[in-house]
This record gives sequence, structure tokens and C-alpha cells, in this order.
Amino acid sequence: MKKSELLEKLKEFRYKIGEYRELCRYYLNERIPDNRFSYIEKLQKLQEELNEKFPILESFINKYSSGRINRDQSTGIEWDIYKKGIRGNVERIKVESLNAVIRDLGGIIAKIEKIIRERPLKWSVFWRLSIVIIIFLIIEVSIIILAIRYGEGQNLFQKLEKSWHLWGGAGLIFIIFRYLGSLIIGKERIKFLGWPFTRFFKI
Repeated sequence: MKKSELLEKLKEFRYKIGEYRELCRYYLNERIPDNRFSYIEKLQKLQEELNEKFPILESFINKYSSGRINRDQSTGIEWDIYKKGIRGNVERIKVESLNAVIRDLGGIIAKIEKIIRERPLKWSVFWRLSIVIIIFLIIEVSIIILAIRYGEGQNLFQKLEKSWHLWGGAGLIFIIFRYLGSLIIGKERIKFLGWPFTRFFKI
């Protein structure tokens, strides 16, 4: 399932959870028994709908969830907030579980939105960083070729060792290149890459 499609399904699921929670609250707060019956059909219909949607989303919820298990500190009893929330009879603990589900889904939705938001940035970082690395390698290889061709010495090592003026120029190029690289990649993308790139480009 595409991330954008998953995001829409999770938002829809969270909305239905919120709707179901409010009906549960009305049902529990209703003091007149006859009036409670007006909620039963709606509650059953929503519960069936939620139980149909949950298996489709469960694997994704498990992947991004901050935790499905709640624990009562006084009794030590543990329960799955999703199963308790959308299954079984209407009771106070169900409403508490539904509140926890809504909070958890909010966190999951935020994570997926961040992934969607950062995806184009990730590709942009990859290509810009590749360009910077290629430019750097071309410069370094060119310096080595010049040192081999015009350097003094009997072998490759001596030629490279005695071409200090070229390596001095390479050092200057490296400093210029570091700032040029920060312009090519951009501050936002360097921050996305994190350390050690922020340290190297002094962002």
C-alpha cells in the first residue's frame, strides 16, 4: 500500500474511532435506560465497520505504533488498547482505550506524514551529494595525473611526494570545494543528512 493511500485510510479510521468514542460516551452518560437503546444500533454498526477496517491496517499500526499495551498501575492488568477499544461491550475502560487509540493514531499519522514529506528531499540529497562527490573525485584524480606526468622522481611514490605544490593547491581547492558543496547540496539537505555532514560543511 502506498504511503499516501495508507495515510488517508488511517485518517479515516481515526475519524471513525472518534465518532465511536463519542457514541460510547453518550451511551454511558445516558441515565434513562430506554434512551440508551437509541444508541445501540449505531454502536453496533460502527463497531462492525471498525472491526472490518482494523485487520487491513493492523500490520502498519504495529510497525509505527508507540505501543498498543496499556497497564493499570494499581492492579497490574494489561490490555491491548485497539482490541479493547473496538471489541466487546461498552464500558468506561473502552472509552479510555479509544482515547489512547486516537493518541496513538495521531502519532502514527505524524510519522507517515514526515516520511512522505522527506521522500523528495531524500532523493534530492542523494543526487546533489553524488554530484559533489563526483566533482571532488575528478579534481583529486586530475591532481594525481598532473603529479605523475610532471612530478620529479624515479617512481610513482616519489613523484607524488615531491609534488607538494600541487597538493598545496589541492588543499586550497578542498577548502573552496567544501563551501561550494554546501551551496550545491543546500543547508536544509545537509541538516537532513545529519552528523558528520553538518560538521564537515560547517552547518
